[in-house]
Amino acid sequence: MGANMLDTYTLVKRLTQAGVPEAQAAAHMSVFLDMSERGFATKGDIAALRERIDDLANHVAGMDVRLSGVERRLSEMDTRLSGVERRLSEMDTRLSGVELRLSEMDTRLSGIERRLSEMDTRLSGIERRLSELDARLSKMDTRLSGIELHLSGMELRLMVRLGGLIVTLMSVGFGVLEFTLAH
Repeated sequence: MGANMLDTYTLVKRLTQAGVPEAQAAAHMSVFLDMSERGFATKGDIAALRERIDDLANHVAGMDVRLSGVERRLSEMDTRLSGVERRLSEMDTRLSGVELRLSEMDTRLSGIERRLSEMDTRLSGIERRLSELDARLSKMDTRLSGIELHLSGMELRLMVRLGGLIVTLMSVGFGVLEFTLAH
């Protein structure tokens, strides 16, 4: 019901003065009261409702302004996000390049390791051969020392023989000279 209370007696009295029988006027009043209890709006109710609608319209307008600001900020964030996505894409591309280079370097390192292993095997073979050659050289040194000793002995014997031969030749030469001088 509205803010103003209905005066039912006055309404029934006015209906009967207008020529409506009293029972019918009371029935009209009863229907009117039932309907008014369901929510008839008074001029005051309508004015208050208009005031609330105006307040809501002002509030919605404020929300529109705030929503515009939020939309603007979302647009800015979307632009920034696009920039970040672009940079991430660039970084991903660069990272793929780095991964490819690392893979290539890994392949090259594997090749170098294989070659080093082969060289190590060859070096071990060379060291073994050098050890064998060193042992052979040691044997040759020993044999050469023996040969040198043997040659020294032969040289000494040769010198002794040559000395004897010289002495013999000298004696023969003096004998021939004496013979020649004597004859």
